[in-house]
Amino acid sequence: MSILIGLTGWGDHDDIHQHEAGSRHQLAAYAAHFPVVELDSAFYSIMSPSRMQSWADQTPESFSFVVKAYQAFTGHDRQFRTRQEIKTMFQAYQEQIEPLMQANKLNCLLFQFPPWFDLNRDHVRRLTFIREQFSDYPLAIEFRNRTWYDQQVKQDTLTFLNNHNWIHTICDEPQIGQSSVPLVPEVTNSNQSLVRFHGRNKYGWNASGQDNWRDVRFLYNYSDEELMEWTSVIQQLQNEAQQITILFNNNSGGHAYDNAKRFQRLLSIDYDGLNPKQMDLFSD
Repeated sequence: MSILIGLTGWGDHDDIHQHEAGSRHQLAAYAAHFPVVELDSAFYSIMSPSRMQSWADQTPESFSFVVKAYQAFTGHDRQFRTRQEIKTMFQAYQEQIEPLMQANKLNCLLFQFPPWFDLNRDHVRRLTFIREQFSDYPLAIEFRNRTWYDQQVKQDTLTFLNNHNWIHTICDEPQIGQSSVPLVPEVTNSNQSLVRFHGRNKYGWNASGQDNWRDVRFLYNYSDEELMEWTSVIQQLQNEAQQITILFNNNSGGHAYDNAKRFQRLLSIDYDGLNPKQMDLFSD
């Protein structure tokens, strides 16, 4: 049983990079601190396998990537495509991540659906279709619409995810309207559980449309008390999943790094097999 703690992205964390400017690639520096990272850029475009290979080469053997699913797959771009067009894109995407698969560094593919992806038959069919196309891949799903967790259907949702081997993503986020999901600490795939900390900035959560909406939405610093609340949840998940991956996404104010490190200490975790820190590069 393992608990992997990391951040979303590797380039925006001053606590890691301010002392290493120009000395080595930011990912290599990041991998001296954490064993996992969320690859957010994969959401915006399908990249070349050579780029994935480069990232795999810069990280230690035990390192892994949570790869965000391309926005066309989740409907964020609101473009209509035929099933054949989507299948072709799926194939290109799978070719993109093949170097991570070969290196055994693919933690999972994260399908984070938009707030308008509510519970209806068409959307359930879409999930089934995606799962069929990625039958050999670990797939995590994150809902951003509360209808999937309405009291009368919540258990049906979890049963569906379990039956189709989806990894249920457990979220810590503000409880503001239909576009925020409740805390549902349930495991639907015994191999793995995924937890994402988005912060609890309820005033900025629905700031979409503003030029700086990302900066506002994820601006939050978890207190020790709030992190302590999660230790019992993680202990519960440990009884149900072989691996727990925890990602801090609250980096608007640079808080994700410190929060992740504090949570690591609260859970008494000390990682082996990371990249050497810069100060150790020339040691005997």
